[in-house]
Amino acid sequence: MNNISQTDWAYAAGITDGEGCISIWRGRGYDRRNGRTRAYWRYSSGIQVGSTDEGLICWLHETFGGHRYFRKLKNPKWKDQYFWALSSKASVPFLEGILPYLKIKVKQAELVLEYRKGYGNQDPVWRDSMAARMRELNRRGPVTTNTL
Repeated sequence: MNNISQTDWAYAAGITDGEGCISIWRGRGYDRRNGRTRAYWRYSSGIQVGSTDEGLICWLHETFGGHRYFRKLKNPKWKDQYFWALSSKASVPFLEGILPYLKIKVKQAELVLEYRKGYGNQDPVWRDSMAARMRELNRRGPVTTNTL
């Protein structure tokens, strides 16, 4: 990610703060060696940005790499959705670049960077605690304000 301007880093941070998701998640993995199937938990981290503006997603993909994909919605009243994603270690340089400009998702970015730094740690308790901390940071809940 060379030759990216400070303006582009700041813009990408704003898009990630407003339209993005920074996460660590747990999913099922399957080991099919030796003719047997064994299920286990596998952990991943990454970033995703969704938008109805294809140009934004193309810009993110061209500027920062990663993957982009499209989802056509069934309801004709809704706009189609475009997504850009960076997964695992590819997310580290991006997060390091946007971190000084993030306003809302600073803790999520720092947690993914901490997770990636300790990625060689195979301790399932550690990995599960990292995923649980991220779930708590990303948990939806009631909006509270100081107005009547």
